[in-house]
Amino acid sequence: MQHQPKTLINFILPTILFSASLVFAADFTSNNFIFRNPVIDVFGGVASSSSFQQGIAGGQNASGESTSANFVVLSGFLYFNDFTPASQNWRWYDDETSETPGVALANENAAPINITNQNIIKLRLTIKELGGIGNKNTKFRLQFSEYSDFSNDVQNVVETADCADNSLWCYADGAGSDNALIQNKTLSDADSCLSGIGNGCGTHNEFGSSTSSFIHTRNAASEYEFTIKHAGARANAVYFFRAFDLGNNKPIVLKPGAFYPSLVTEAARLTFSIKSWIRDGRGAKINRYH
Repeated sequence: MQHQPKTLINFILPTILFSASLVFAADFTSNNFIFRNPVIDVFGGVASSSSFQQGIAGGQNASGESTSANFVVLSGFLYFNDFTPASQNWRWYDDETSETPGVALANENAAPINITNQNIIKLRLTIKELGGIGNKNTKFRLQFSEYSDFSNDVQNVVETADCADNSLWCYADGAGSDNALIQNKTLSDADSCLSGIGNGCGTHNEFGSSTSSFIHTRNAASEYEFTIKHAGARANAVYFFRAFDLGNNKPIVLKPGAFYPSLVTEAARLTFSIKSWIRDGRGAKINRYH
C-alpha cells in the first residue's frame, strides 16, 4: 500500500512535462514575411520564397491548406504567401501642375463627367497589401476599358512618346517625377503620408514601363498617382481604369466593396456655320458667314 502513491506520481509527471514542450511558439516577423506560431517536431528541410530563404528548418505540425468560398486556412508556419495588392479608394484631379493636387473633378470614388479632349488629369489610387508580404521594385501600369469588369477590350495607357490624336488615353507630364515618392496623401483610406514620410507614400507614375526601386511594405495602404491625358477617347463614354503589377505580371484586384476608377468623356460637339448674302450698291452679291 505504501508504494501506490509513488507509482501514480511517476506516471503523471512525465505526462505534464511532455505536454508543456508543445506550447512554446511565437510569431517571427519582418517587413517581408511572418511566421505564425512555429512549432517544430522533426528536424531538416529548406524553405524559400522570392523575398527570403530559411535553411535547415524542422518539420511542422498539421501542414496543409483548406479552402472554401469564404475563407482559407493555412496550416503550418512554412507557408509562403504572395504579394497581394488590392485596389481601394480613388479620386480624379484637374491641377496636374500641383505635386499634391487639390482641384478635384469629383468626390472620392465618384466618376467625373465632361472630361474634354487633350485635358491632362491626375488619378490618385490607394493600393492595399493584403497577404502580409512586401514587394520590392514595385511598378504599376495603368490600363483602361469601357467594360467595368475588364472582361473585354483592355488596353494600356499609351506612353507619352507614342501618343497620337487617336490614342484614347496617354501618360502625360505633371508635377512630381516618375517613380518619385508622393509628398502628401489625399485619400481617406491611405496610410499616413506627410512630407514624403510614411507607408501611405506611394509613387508618381508618368510612364507605364519604367523601372522603380519602390518597396511596397507588407500590409501597407499606399497611395499612388497616375498622370494621363484624354487623347481622342470616344465622346460621351464611360471609361474604367485599373492598375497592373508589372513585376508580377497581373492586374490588381479589387478589395471587397471597392470598384474601379471611372470617368465620363464630354459629349460630341457639332460645329456649323450659316451662309447669307446681301447686295451691294451696284446689285452684286456679297456672301456673309455666321
